[in-house]
Amino acid sequence: MALGCSGNGNNTSQEKTQSQEQTETKSKKPLKLTRKSDKSLLNKNQKDQIPQKVLNILAYIRENGQAPEGYQGGRKFGNFEKLLPLKDDAGSIMKYQEWDVNPKKKGKNRGAERLITSENKRAWYTRDHYDSFTQIE
Repeated sequence: MALGCSGNGNNTSQEKTQSQEQTETKSKKPLKLTRKSDKSLLNKNQKDQIPQKVLNILAYIRENGQAPEGYQGGRKFGNFEKLLPLKDDAGSIMKYQEWDVNPKKKGKNRGAERLITSENKRAWYTRDHYDSFTQIE
């Protein structure tokens, strides 16, 4: 970013303040794993960034082993984007399932949001149909 100077020296503190504000604003944004970003930027445990409906569905799935009535879920998720971990901590290939977070309604699109779960009890939320993921826990 180029900064201008009026020659009177008064812009320096203002420019620093604006620069600091921009840095602070950028640092407040949640980090997300996207196709264009480094995998180390996976946002972990930002429950305030996860809609409550997603947390409710995850709790239901963990308790019942299936999607709630009226929802689709449990299908294999291939991780073709390779944004989620390919192997677990033990080196085994990760297997995933995907779940809708909006109920299926006749004639209505299910939306872009999905919940992804793994065999090792980890979960991720995508609000943009697999372009980015936020790890839930």
